Amino acid sequence: MGGRTRYTDQIQLRISELRMQNRVWFPQQVQLTELAHLYQSAYMLVYPSLFEGFGIPILEGLKSGIPVLTGKGGCFPEAGGPAAYYLDQKDPEAWRETIQQVVTSPFDQQVRIQTGLKWIQKFEPEVIIPQWIQLYQSLSSD
Repeated sequence: MGGRTRYTDQIQLRISELRMQNRVWFPQQVQLTELAHLYQSAYMLVYPSLFEGFGIPILEGLKSGIPVLTGKGGCFPEAGGPAAYYLDQKDPEAWRETIQQVVTSPFDQQVRIQTGLKWIQKFEPEVIIPQWIQLYQSLSSD
């Protein structure tokens, strides 16, 4: 949902080659309430990003109660914890297999969803704010 780039053009060309124009949507200027509805109506979040500042989309997927597939390394495991699936971003076959596994394994889906809903609680304001206050107080007490 970021701005249009040269990479967007490459992706759209590939989508056209695969005749998938009616199946792929590039939303622009999505409001937060609309974004929440999009997540909650999704079957899963497939997030093969190579870089992310912290992993907010991963948290949003977990909070929305959907399975999350994301890349290995970086901040992704910190954001997704034990709930997300972690895959090599450059291995399309692993992504295909894991997507298929999620689609065909309702029990595993529910375990991941419940694990995600539990994991995401550590990022709630009532948990984070007291930690920040304690950190700031410890830094200013010298």
